[in-house]
Amino acid sequence: MTLYANATLAFRTLVFVMTLLSGFLVSEVIVKAQDEPPDCNGNSQADNVDIELGLARDINGNGIPDACEGATQIPGDLNQNGRFDSHDPRLLLERFFLGPPVYPCGNGKIRDPANVLLLDANGNGEVDSSDSVYLFRNLFLDAPPHVLGFDCIPLPGCEMGCEGPQDVFRRGDVNASGRVNLIDPVDLLLFMFHGRQVVSCEKAADANDDGQLDTTDALIILRFIFLLGSDLPSPFSQCGVDPIDDLLSCHEFSPCE
Repeated sequence: MTLYANATLAFRTLVFVMTLLSGFLVSEVIVKAQDEPPDCNGNSQADNVDIELGLARDINGNGIPDACEGATQIPGDLNQNGRFDSHDPRLLLERFFLGPPVYPCGNGKIRDPANVLLLDANGNGEVDSSDSVYLFRNLFLDAPPHVLGFDCIPLPGCEMGCEGPQDVFRRGDVNASGRVNLIDPVDLLLFMFHGRQVVSCEKAADANDDGQLDTTDALIILRFIFLLGSDLPSPFSQCGVDPIDDLLSCHEFSPCE
């Protein structure tokens, strides 16, 4: 009986000591974790040091490197198509003079902090027509904006993804019928000279991919049909996106949907 009691006491003592020891070790781990500054990218250097040294960007100023928060927006992408292109500064300018003044982030107002972060290209703390001019300079004169860039960054209050929809079409199919035939150049000419709304995707009608619609495009399509010329510029053999940015729109192209 004494042997049993001694064994029980020894076992209980061992359990008690192990409990104390495990609690001490857990506390040490917790304290150590609390003492160590955040290092979200795992480069063995504190996040705040990365930001101070310019090794990590913190556009929204919350002390967390943008790369660790998950990217949500491309600055300047007003039309939310997943890229910053010439349509964005043009649309920004139009909204100032034509309306409606609805913006993609936060409460949709121009002074919402997220919209300011998204569109304040010259860094003056507000969104105005000068930002549109600044964005055009960025695109065509290689003049980087004060704040905005091309990287996908997190913007609180603007949660739409960077990978937005892109204009998918097939070049030469002017009327979006699903094939290129004689009706396409005819519809293009009617669209240009008589205002017939038969072109829902201007990019598809731009047969030579020069960024504008003119009679040359109709002639190129005719040459392809009757003389079996070379394929039109991409995308032609199958649906795809325009490899060259221009001001032409593509609101709808049903064969590629």
